[in-house]
Amino acid sequence: NLNYQVGTDGWGHIEYIDYIATKGTLPLAPEGWHMFQPPLNYLLSAPLYAVLIKCLDLPSVVKIMTIVPILCGLMQIEIVYRAAKLVFTDRKDLQIIAIITGSFLPIHTYACQYVGNEPLTACLVSLVILLCLFLIVPEQEQRGYGYFILIGLIWGLALLSKITAMLLAPVLIMVIIFHAGSVKKPLRSAWRPVITVFFVAMIVAGWYYLRNYIKL
Repeated sequence: NLNYQVGTDGWGHIEYIDYIATKGTLPLAPEGWHMFQPPLNYLLSAPLYAVLIKCLDLPSVVKIMTIVPILCGLMQIEIVYRAAKLVFTDRKDLQIIAIITGSFLPIHTYACQYVGNEPLTACLVSLVILLCLFLIVPEQEQRGYGYFILIGLIWGLALLSKITAMLLAPVLIMVIIFHAGSVKKPLRSAWRPVITVFFVAMIVAGWYYLRNYIKL
């Protein structure tokens, strides 16, 4: 594990977690260095921080707080594995290359060893991409609305982790349109699952951005 002082803007993320743990509410952007970030990562970390800070010194607490990003990094390696098996079904060699390459990306070997919201965001975005792969691989089956609700839910959580997850929007639209054509459905039928995905994501994450708009 890296030194507790290492990391991109680490103390800004700790300040955010401390704010939630001590005040029991979410900060607004002008209140601190990283307070503009969406709150999911910090909401997950705050309960553990609140318990640990009562009995340990800050450096020890900061090192233990890396448990959330480390778990995200491990989960992302699992996602890489499942994506490789899906895309390269009959090619064990390519599966191995993909898994090794994916496992040694900086998000897994470095960024997940310090406190920050990048690993959680990357994990959730990767999971959305994996679900999209199931829609476009050959011989895919038609998916019900429950599947698109799941995509919207995970995408919403990603948006609640970092706003850059919004970049998935055009990808999701294209994937759903492609899926409709692949299962021999009229392209106009794609608008319903598209609306489902966006509506669910809005319900999950929209409250936070609406709150900021109203207050700021």
